[in-house]
This record gives sequence, C-alpha cells and structure tokens, in this order.
Amino acid sequence: MSAVRDPLYFEDLLIGQSFSTGIAHVTADSIKEFAATYDPQPMHLDEEAAKDTFFGQLVGSGWQALCLTMRLAAEADWLGGTPLIGAEVNDIRFKRPMLPGEELRVEAEIVDLLPPSKSGRSFAVMLLTTYGNDTVLLTQRWRILLPSRALALNTN
Repeated sequence: MSAVRDPLYFEDLLIGQSFSTGIAHVTADSIKEFAATYDPQPMHLDEEAAKDTFFGQLVGSGWQALCLTMRLAAEADWLGGTPLIGAEVNDIRFKRPMLPGEELRVEAEIVDLLPPSKSGRSFAVMLLTTYGNDTVLLTQRWRILLPSRALALNTN
C-alpha cells in the first residue's frame, strides 16, 4: 500500500489539467467471471454462444469496462488524499466492445470547476476516456465533489 498523500482541494485544480492511470489487463476468464455475476448474457459468457450474437465473438460487458475505469482511477490516486466522490456521471458512450487480451488505461481532463455554492460544496467536472490497446473504448463525464481549502481552514 502506498503512503497517504496530502489531499488536493478545489483551489489546487485547473481547467485543462489532465490525469492518467496505469493499466488493467482484460482476459477471457475475467470477462466470463464478471458476466457470470453481473451481466449473464451469451456474448459475455461463452465463446461458442457468442458467435451467434450481434458481436460474433466473446466481448466484455460495458459494465465491466466502467468498473475497470473506476478501479484504474481510484488506484491512480489523482487527488492525493482526497477520495473520488462521485456526484454525477453523464454522457457514457461505448465506442466499441471490450475484447479479451486488451490493456485498458484511462485519461482524464478537468473541463469545468464549479466553485462553492451556498451549501459549501465545490465540484470538478472531468471528461474520462478509457482506451483499450490505445484505441477509444468509452468516454464519460464525471462531476466529483471536492473540499474547498477555504472551508477546511474555517472548520479548524
């Protein structure tokens, strides 16, 4: 386990700032295991059955791709000691199916910063792009809750 880093605050972030992750490996076995529990459809469960589906081959569930995106983002520790607290996810776009043997990675960019409201909550809007073997797999937009340094100092 890595050392706990200092938290980042709303005031530490900039529009256009970008983040990246490590890699997650997708295997036929991991696709089938995820599908057996969360998305039991033929194209995710069995190579032979998948041949008779729209995809014509075994493909990963879009839900699995989203879960792997979250795991990679959390492991990347983009905000130091500040957790990724989701307030909203929008505009999920699956660009193509996730295939066995792919290496997934995520790139994110801050596209908007919403300063503290009357409630004292600040948000960053991030555009995330998940790549599989360096081609776009999916995109989504996250609105995440961030602490404000000014409010944190006023409570201490």
